[in-house]
Amino acid sequence: MIFVIGEPVWFAPKERLRYILRLVTFSLAAVAGGLVLGGVLGFLGASIMPMHSFAVWVALAGLTSLVSLRETVWSRIPVPSRHWQLPRPWLQRFWGGAVVFGGAMGMGIFTITESALFYLYLLGCFMSGSFVWGAAFGAWYGLVFTLLVMYGSFAWHRGAAGGQAKKAVRMGAWAKRIGAFGAPVTLLLPAVWPF
Repeated sequence: MIFVIGEPVWFAPKERLRYILRLVTFSLAAVAGGLVLGGVLGFLGASIMPMHSFAVWVALAGLTSLVSLRETVWSRIPVPSRHWQLPRPWLQRFWGGAVVFGGAMGMGIFTITESALFYLYLLGCFMSGSFVWGAAFGAWYGLVFTLLVMYGSFAWHRGAAGGQAKKAVRMGAWAKRIGAFGAPVTLLLPAVWPF
């Protein structure tokens, strides 16, 4: 479903600008969706958790290590996932569909989850105990998601659908490896640089 947003750019040359603007709309909605969810989780964390508790950060470091191991060594361990997709009628409006689809994908909680890093991201937003850090993590998630979709749309537009899927899976595998090593450092930033 992700490629539906980017593909018409190449298949409708007379309306290319309109489809490019739709892709930009989708992208902005994805970043906004991540920013809102991350900010809300950060705010809830600030309301519920003791601020800058050493035990909280030790627990986050331990969970981060387990998730990193799951993404690199124990990849056969299943990840809980919601196998729900946005209903087609929601996506039938040209501009509204781009906003709804982008926002839902930017939040990430309304779709299939392939990686345990996603749950670590949600936990990191919450445990940051900061609206600002949570929103920053969320916006970053939405932006990276958008960049991957755009890259796939632009780089693979001439390939067959099956070839696009294989490349997306390969790119996802590399993203998990990078995330497995980058996530511990990123999620511990609020411990040393609080807002």
